[in-house]
Amino acid sequence: MFQYKFPIIILVLFVRFSFAQHLYYRHIPADSLKTFKDTINKVTFKGDTTSNFKHHFKYVLRFFPTMQYNKIEVTFKPSKRIAVAKPTFMCLFLSPEKRKYKINFSTKAPSALDSVTLKNLELDSQLGLIGRQVSHVEDLSTSGFFDVLFWYFKQISRKAKNKREYVVEQKVLEVGLGHQLLALSKTNEERLKIEKWKDTKAYGFYFRNYRKRFMDAETISNFINDLPVYASHQYR
Repeated sequence: MFQYKFPIIILVLFVRFSFAQHLYYRHIPADSLKTFKDTINKVTFKGDTTSNFKHHFKYVLRFFPTMQYNKIEVTFKPSKRIAVAKPTFMCLFLSPEKRKYKINFSTKAPSALDSVTLKNLELDSQLGLIGRQVSHVEDLSTSGFFDVLFWYFKQISRKAKNKREYVVEQKVLEVGLGHQLLALSKTNEERLKIEKWKDTKAYGFYFRNYRKRFMDAETISNFINDLPVYASHQYR
């Protein structure tokens, strides 16, 4: 009897791994992105969704399998802030698995900032930007009452916001989305050069709030070369 079971087990394992979704990419093909499913449906979309980002979120969330949350509401609207992830007020009083978070993406921003809104980025850069916001949610999901409360106060401090961005970007790198974060960084560095700006007021806002807030491409590349996840997985 055993001699028949062994080939069957081998066949089952072969089929399982043959149809398993590949997760790690340097540059993910759009067709591969569409194969990722979300059976839980915890992400909802509101606003200008002319470009469908549902599959983007389904893919990125695969890198955060243990993150606890009840719902993520994604909103699209014109804003000078490219992307913002934040807890709802009720998060203060709820356990992690019952919390709801909001992620806002700008659909139209002033001057050169508009070139790096989600809909104007290439696919890998889009995933890098979404990954950064989901990492914010993951960071909040591990926070207790006072941590969430102090989150609101920390929004006043530029130093505190810069420190938090560094932490969430490190997480994006650690889970394996480094190539997508690198694509985003390179795109931002190119499109947000000073000569690209036509509105001095908009550049002043960017300079005060965003310039040097995020890791540069060289720093990200160094992390990719050093972190174990990039050596232990095959990146296509």
